[in-house]
Amino acid sequence: MEPERIRNTVPPWTKYLKHPNPDSPNNLIALNDDAVAEDVIELVSGVIQDLSLTCYRQDFNMYAPEVWDYNDEAGRKGMVEIKYINNLYYFWDSLLARFPYLLIDNCAGGGNRIDIEMLSRSVSLWRSDYYVRWDACPEVFQMHNLGYASWLPYSGVGYGPTLGDTYSFRSAYTSAITVRTWEHADAEWEVGASGEPLDWAKKYFDEFISIRKYFSCDFYPLISNPHDNLSWAAAQYDCPEEESGIILAFRRAKSPFDNAVVELGGVSPDSVYVFFNADTDEITTIQGKSLAENGLRLHIPNKRQS
Repeated sequence: MEPERIRNTVPPWTKYLKHPNPDSPNNLIALNDDAVAEDVIELVSGVIQDLSLTCYRQDFNMYAPEVWDYNDEAGRKGMVEIKYINNLYYFWDSLLARFPYLLIDNCAGGGNRIDIEMLSRSVSLWRSDYYVRWDACPEVFQMHNLGYASWLPYSGVGYGPTLGDTYSFRSAYTSAITVRTWEHADAEWEVGASGEPLDWAKKYFDEFISIRKYFSCDFYPLISNPHDNLSWAAAQYDCPEEESGIILAFRRAKSPFDNAVVELGGVSPDSVYVFFNADTDEITTIQGKSLAENGLRLHIPNKRQS
């Protein structure tokens, strides 16, 4: 739902803030008004109750600051915004009080409302509209994950490129993935009819599901977030309670290096660590003391490989 935006082509259902551009097709509801906030709470609560929803996704595809500024009273700059945002928090608090089981998915045009207060009330399962692009660069996924993981252990991405690209798909691994490969299929199209690698899809969807729990565990960036295509990207997700974890490593397309030595987090010198390579099935056992002193050597033989 997108309850805050009112289209000019339909009668307004509540009080609204006028847009400074008279040609704009949209106006904002006056959420800064307490009575309007109650209207929104009742409207959305009714939908949640009538449809027995357990997950409520709220989008917001407007640039609000110019509307807030335009509707400020003289000498009261910023007050519309302050009241608006406080009532937005109150709106979601009211939903969670009425429906304690409710999961709120915070979209807002792809990550435009990822702040500490919103995160305390919601998760962001679509954290950037960059993922709308069908030519989305996998290295951007890697950088997003390395940047977000310290702050948003629960968040999601959208994956749309062609199936069969393991490097690209693994680059999108995080707590949640929206797979959009078949999003625009026509009504008569059948999965697999065009020769899609369905065995590959099952293998790597299963791989993702098997490791998904680790993305909300302890996070260690093993290589500083690289912005070039000559580097590697690597991260560790560790679950000390289960004495297990994963390492995701990517050798980028122009990297001349087939080896990288990384220092793992949470290593106990007195423990023994067993590593399993998901691609080669190779098992390696290393003493914790050696890991702590020398690091772990990763080997990726080919460019643009994970």
